[in-house]
Amino acid sequence: MKRRTNPSKHNSNSLKRQELAEFIRSEVSKNVPTVVRQLSIEKTEIFSGPIPSPNSCSEYEKVLPGFTERAVTMAEKAQDAHIRSETKSTRYLLVWRLSSLFLAFVLAATVIGGGIALLFYDKNIAGYSVLIGGVAAIITAMRHGQTKSR
Repeated sequence: MKRRTNPSKHNSNSLKRQELAEFIRSEVSKNVPTVVRQLSIEKTEIFSGPIPSPNSCSEYEKVLPGFTERAVTMAEKAQDAHIRSETKSTRYLLVWRLSSLFLAFVLAATVIGGGIALLFYDKNIAGYSVLIGGVAAIITAMRHGQTKSR
């Protein structure tokens, strides 16, 4: 035998289930914090120098036509001036070092020549003193120059 259910009883059970589900949803949403996940992507572009970024150049071109061409020309002129300045500075430094080296050689030759001349004229103590002092000064200067260049 089949058991028959009362349709009004079935509807009331269904209604109770819906009410219970709604009650559970509301309680859970009140008591359980909601977790929000957020993904963030950031892009950073850094430009330095006389020429702005391509995006900035296009914006400047809209406001001031011919800006990009002038900015590039200005940057090229500044680079040429910098190269000329560096070349000139390097040449002056080379001349300074060569002239210093030449003057050091002349001074060393004079001191050593003076010491030999004193020895030749029978001034042994003075001759050896000048000769040894001159050689010691040259060696000291050379060592100082080597340590300074490192």
